[in-house]
Amino acid sequence: MAQYYKNVPDDSYAKRRRTYGVVGTEGSYSSLDDEKPIHPVGEAKFTYQKAQEYPNFGEDGYPTRLSGSHKYPTELFHGTPETLTVDSMRADKRVRPHMMTVMALAQQDHPHAQMITGSSLTKFSSALSKTAVNKGIAVPHESNPDMLTDAERTEEPEPEDIAPVIMRNPKQVLDMAGAYEGYIPQKEVMAGKQFLKQMLRPAKQPAPKEYYDQPRLPGM
Repeated sequence: MAQYYKNVPDDSYAKRRRTYGVVGTEGSYSSLDDEKPIHPVGEAKFTYQKAQEYPNFGEDGYPTRLSGSHKYPTELFHGTPETLTVDSMRADKRVRPHMMTVMALAQQDHPHAQMITGSSLTKFSSALSKTAVNKGIAVPHESNPDMLTDAERTEEPEPEDIAPVIMRNPKQVLDMAGAYEGYIPQKEVMAGKQFLKQMLRPAKQPAPKEYYDQPRLPGM
């Protein structure tokens, strides 16, 4: 059974980065050190930003920012929503099916945050981002609204998959991620998977109202 981990620090400015990942069960041993088993790994890094409000006018009454088309603002404040932006994502091919659960665990810990896809995408992360956006789980990054791969944006040849295999020692993975509390408890993982199912489940369409050409008599 795959094991998930995370590092969620406090919300201070210098500690906005969050790491979520998964370690697969299909392990092997390093040719350099047979005492340290290595396993396939997938990991996503996020930047968290709290919702904030900024004044549109200074103490002198002059606007501190201009709105669209360089017009003066009509409100005293403007706000930015709570967001969770994907900075990077890499995964061994054997654990890629678990990456949607990894994203769901991140969203579950930040239920009021809008998840934003990364701006720099590989073939894998582009496909995953499009799925998340189509399902209403995330929104595209403003600098890459079509969620194109870096190769598509630069019109360069598509490079080989830079991460077809990522094998690491599980303890080293936790240490590097700062997940010193260990793996996420299975109960929390199951809740995350259920949360993902609810997000992916299509919304029920209301049943159409019955229409009758003739008025119905009582008892019919």
